[in-house]
Amino acid sequence: MALHSFDPEVAKIVGVNAATIYQNIAFWIEKNQANEKHLYDGQYWTYNSVKAFGEQFPYLSADQIRNALKKLVEQGFIVKGDYNKANFDKTRWYGLGKKANSICEKSQMEMVKKANGVGKNPEPIPDSKPNIKPDRNQKRSIDQRYQDETDPLWVYFVQNVWAHCWRTGDSRKNAFKSFAKLTKPQKQALVEALPAAKRLFLTKDNDFRPMMATWINRNGWEEIQNRSAAHQSPDQSASVDWEARIAHWRSDNTWLPSWGPRPGEHGCQAPADLIETKPQDTTQNTLF
Repeated sequence: MALHSFDPEVAKIVGVNAATIYQNIAFWIEKNQANEKHLYDGQYWTYNSVKAFGEQFPYLSADQIRNALKKLVEQGFIVKGDYNKANFDKTRWYGLGKKANSICEKSQMEMVKKANGVGKNPEPIPDSKPNIKPDRNQKRSIDQRYQDETDPLWVYFVQNVWAHCWRTGDSRKNAFKSFAKLTKPQKQALVEALPAAKRLFLTKDNDFRPMMATWINRNGWEEIQNRSAAHQSPDQSASVDWEARIAHWRSDNTWLPSWGPRPGEHGCQAPADLIETKPQDTTQNTLF
């Protein structure tokens, strides 16, 4: 595949299209000079037709090529000639004009300056591929934190849902990573939806149960809550999962006003046996 280029100094004057064609003409003239070919009237030439230019530059139309050649002639970058042997041959010949020589001399001077260190030092090219590899030690510490996690809400999730609805091949570690990213209100909402979620999961064959990390990431408990609310009668909606609320209260001492008085306060509606029951040592249940 041919690579097309142009001199920015030329492009400033005649545009990119004309500068690209000029680069092609200058290349062939230089090559003819090296081979001592097509020397007429004291200078070297090359020839081409609009059709031939179109084959070399398929992204330019015939009119664009004609306009580009016209600009190059008008600005003095090239000159036209006619050195065809047959009178009927209308192929155009092109040589370098005075403007081309001045641009060439300027470019050579710039190259000499850079080589001698006279020009400005170029800015270093920024690293386009920064080191984004994670710190392995940091990754291990995060994984260790997951292993040491003893959040009572997570333990409740494992004991009441994971243990009964686990899908073959599912990753408990990935599920906890998703769980750990939830906010406190999200964890509370998830735990309250678990009894209904458990009933739903158990109605499905193992292969059709969701991966728990995926279910948590897409806030699957919201679908459970909406489905439960649509099928509950007024009496049923009054019943709540006190075990989930107590587990949440034990985890971070959070108690929503809508739940009524807190455990230990007068009028608390939570079953006394749940409040008085001490949570079991669940350290073994949270190891992966």
